[in-house]
Amino acid sequence: MDRLFATLLNRLLADQPAAAARLLHHAGKRLRIALPLARIDLAVRADGTFAPAAAAAGETIDCEIRLSPQVLLALPIRGGEALGMAQVAGDGVLAADLSALLHQLDWAVALAPALGPVAAARADQALRTLVQRRDEAGEALARSLADYLVHEARLLAEGEAVREFVREVDELREAADRLAARLALLEDRRP
Repeated sequence: MDRLFATLLNRLLADQPAAAARLLHHAGKRLRIALPLARIDLAVRADGTFAPAAAAAGETIDCEIRLSPQVLLALPIRGGEALGMAQVAGDGVLAADLSALLHQLDWAVALAPALGPVAAARADQALRTLVQRRDEAGEALARSLADYLVHEARLLAEGEAVREFVREVDELREAADRLAARLALLEDRRP
């Protein structure tokens, strides 16, 4: 499985050398990707590509990334952003560069050899549209929930009402300060 995963990653990087350049300064480091039912051990080569790295006794892993089932489901949709939900142990810079690499990859170029250029471009656009719609749906849900909590459940105050209340409290405090100052003047004049 290590060899297959390394081959797939290297194939993605072959068409996009700028993405592979992110890994050049990690040459020689070992990476473990822990999946729910398996683990993949890779080493970063001097050219920024990956090689399978069978775990031997006593060898250290520089970075371990544990991917839960939720992260795996989000990975095709959110790309490198999904790795932000993964658990990372060890070299966080390597994990961050790997996440940035996945985010930087042009998936239309990566999918073109398997799907053809037109289908790959459409698949890439469909994924981008799906992410955009998911974000829009989340924002709409948040707005609806806020409206419900303010207007229906009356658990939160409306923003404008809070601002008006704060303004009135400020005016009242200023009036109380002026009254206290007048009283102090009157007491000073008193024989």
